[in-house]
Amino acid sequence: MPVAQRIRLGGLAAVLGGVLWVVLRPLVGTTWDNPTFGLTYEDYNRLMVAPLSLLLAGTWGLWVRYAPSTGRAASAGLALLALGLVVSLAGVVIEFWWGRGLRGTRDLAMAGWGFYLVALLGQAIGLALFGIAALRARVRPPWLGTVSLLVAALHVVWLPSTALPGDAWSLLDQILIGLGWIALVYGVWRNRSARHTAHAQSGGLDGRPQETT
Repeated sequence: MPVAQRIRLGGLAAVLGGVLWVVLRPLVGTTWDNPTFGLTYEDYNRLMVAPLSLLLAGTWGLWVRYAPSTGRAASAGLALLALGLVVSLAGVVIEFWWGRGLRGTRDLAMAGWGFYLVALLGQAIGLALFGIAALRARVRPPWLGTVSLLVAALHVVWLPSTALPGDAWSLLDQILIGLGWIALVYGVWRNRSARHTAHAQSGGLDGRPQETT
């Protein structure tokens, strides 16, 4: 598969994953006591495998686009981000598909929750490493590194935000994470024309302008 096509598919997957995240996370956060649209808290959590899988595909697109040319820190960050998403998927499967949540098999639910928390930390560190590397390399789009760092920070503050009165802050945090993912990859996906990516195998993956004739 051509490099340009891999980048576009990964970007499209992450945009769709971000949209699903924005839709599902508020439903997860507001259905503990009362089902919405006929689905329960556990049901919406089971559906989280979809956005997590799409964001994993988006991370693959970012890897193809940037890892070969932005240094080891960026590669390590994206690898850690991908690992975190895989562990998040495992946590969701263990807690809600196998354990059926806290109202099901409690031991499995707690194990899955533990996986999810560890995964959040891994994703935050991975996004931070990638964001710092992107800023140092001055890749395009120019806001890529900043958005990556902001999404990393949102992952870190999510759990403390759940301790605040009401659900507003934690829900806002989750919505911003989804929007951050969309912003993170949209510019890459939208601007990857076949002509611009023709230099991918020869050092053009760093996002810097290429000389044309």
